Amino acid sequence: MTTAQSINPLELDIHGCEQLAIAHGGKAFHGRNLFKWMHKLGVLDFSCMTDLPAAMRASLGRQCRCDLPRVALEQPAPDGTVKWILELTDGQRVETVFIPEGKRRTLCVSSQVGCALDCRFCATARQGFNRNLTPGEIIGQVWTATRRIGLAPTNVVLMGMGEPLANFDAVVQAMAVMRHDLAYMLAKTRVTLSTSGVVPNIYRLKEVADVSLAVSLHAPNNALRDQLVPINRKYPLEELVSACKVYAGADKRRRITWEYVMLDGVNDSLAHAKALIRLLEGVPSKVNLIPFNPFAGSGFATSPPERVDAFRLRLIGAGLVTTTRKTRGDGIAAACGQLVGRVENRRRALPVVGAFLAASVLSAGCTTMLPGGDDDGIDDHDLQVELGTAKESPADLYVNMASAYLQRGQIEAALTRAKQGVREDRGSARARYMLAIVYQRIGEHAEAEKEFGKAVKIDPKNPDYRNAWGVVLCKQQRYQDAEEQFQQALSKPLYANPEVALANAADCARRAGDVVAAERYWRQALEKNPRFGPALLNMASQALANGDAQGARGYMSRYVAAGNAATANALLLAVRIERALGNDAAAKKLEGSLRQRFPDAPEIMELAP
Repeated sequence: MTTAQSINPLELDIHGCEQLAIAHGGKAFHGRNLFKWMHKLGVLDFSCMTDLPAAMRASLGRQCRCDLPRVALEQPAPDGTVKWILELTDGQRVETVFIPEGKRRTLCVSSQVGCALDCRFCATARQGFNRNLTPGEIIGQVWTATRRIGLAPTNVVLMGMGEPLANFDAVVQAMAVMRHDLAYMLAKTRVTLSTSGVVPNIYRLKEVADVSLAVSLHAPNNALRDQLVPINRKYPLEELVSACKVYAGADKRRRITWEYVMLDGVNDSLAHAKALIRLLEGVPSKVNLIPFNPFAGSGFATSPPERVDAFRLRLIGAGLVTTTRKTRGDGIAAACGQLVGRVENRRRALPVVGAFLAASVLSAGCTTMLPGGDDDGIDDHDLQVELGTAKESPADLYVNMASAYLQRGQIEAALTRAKQGVREDRGSARARYMLAIVYQRIGEHAEAEKEFGKAVKIDPKNPDYRNAWGVVLCKQQRYQDAEEQFQQALSKPLYANPEVALANAADCARRAGDVVAAERYWRQALEKNPRFGPALLNMASQALANGDAQGARGYMSRYVAAGNAATANALLLAVRIERALGNDAAAKKLEGSLRQRFPDAPEIMELAP
């Protein structure tokens, strides 16, 4: 390495970091420490990397910079899905989607700006192709999502914008970082690469990366696949299936996942199912049926549910493991095939909210008010185009608009659209829920409580509505009523985010003065999710209050190891723990980090001068 000028260390794998450290006067193990600071601990400020030599930190600070994609828009959906539109350093934009499901936290990342393969049913393909992403831009999506969620993903799927195998080297390097023990620690079965069928690179992938493989199949014969997935004209099904057999090899535990979008009247007949069974004979397979997610001008429609079920049962009857993918994030154009990386207004950074909106954890600071703002020129027509909602019902369209305006800090516009959504369909629980969220955001807690109550009355089985209602009831000091709603939410066996309801229940119990109940709920939250940051912080704080500084440090160690963000609150607690243990030097380092990273945070006032 002749020079380190303008190096972005996020572009480097572990070996590149070792070389960078040596180039800046350190040892190879300092490079491994640098790699860990960036990825496992989420620290990008070289001056805070306290186990690197001071001279090396200064040199890195002068010549290197950790460049991350900028979050241009964060768009949450009521089901917990969150879509981020990320702006790269050259102004190009890609999309990343977080999908929670029970204890599973799946992150869908992009590998290219656009896509050149022109699959007819995919919205990304309609945008054309601009360029490949760099390794740092791919792993930057994982870094950003991990810090915004507060937890590292349990699964990463390269199923976002682009064809991963057309950006082979960068994707392979990024996947290696995802799997590294000093980074995101993802097992080989937890990283899935999805390809449309770049056959030569499937063979290459087997030689250099041990990850799960998914194939965008979508047709059981060459004639139909030539139309739907044009790359099939270059690499027909016979070659694709043979390559996948080689990739699966002799490992009986490995199955190729075949993704099959269900298009009404195109590929969804029982005859197509029989042809698919013949095609996959002898291949260790899992078939994932995907209801088509409509977008304007696609020319396709979603297969009726009964036809999807008949197709699935025919495959199961032939011995193929077959599932129907649950559509997630379609209301925010974050579902399969809907990612397009476009935002019409690029004039300023857009404010963001937490993934769970009104169902966020009270004590974790996720309910911070967004700054208000005047209308910035984005009209409803632009939003309709941006959100991909042309085929939504009027009520759902207004709900999606309200959510988008809320992200931009245009509170009055969000309130107006939310009210319009309710007027369009007074029996829509989703519209009531959105209106309640906006009321809560502007501090109208009584109105929010009414609307959450109406949403629950319309859809009593939705745990998110129950949980959000409980948050508002707790703020009104109606602790017993709030407790009832949290318990109702937790009673739903398919609730995707039970730790969030438990966290809210814990905070509410604390507000009510029931410390014992609060601790019980925090422990239950950790049983549901041992890496859940708010629970770990609160247990650490409680242990410190009980005089168990060593136990508090144990919880803080778990908090850091889980990849949780180094927030001002977390750093302040760490300072107090080290002071209690008599480790003044460690406390001073942590205090210095807190003052440097969060100079205006209220926590600074709590430090001794």
